[in-house]
Amino acid sequence: LSHSHAPSLPLFLLQPKLLAKELLDLVASHFNLKEKEYFGIAYTDESGHCSWLQLDRRVLEHDFPRKSGPIVLHFCVK
Repeated sequence: LSHSHAPSLPLFLLQPKLLAKELLDLVASHFNLKEKEYFGIAYTDESGHCSWLQLDRRVLEHDFPRKSGPIVLHFCVK
């Protein structure tokens, strides 16, 4: 998970059953955010467009680009 203004954001090893909402809660807690509704977690899809994680789905169920290496997620303002 990356954030352009916080290079010290830790890497998260995602458990298969982790919901996107739970990941957002972890990141919001890291930054001491109280109003999480203004933020989200996104990734770049196969066509190069930014796609938001759906909070009610498991993180790993999203359609990430088919490439080797780690999945890169971005913590962003909506």
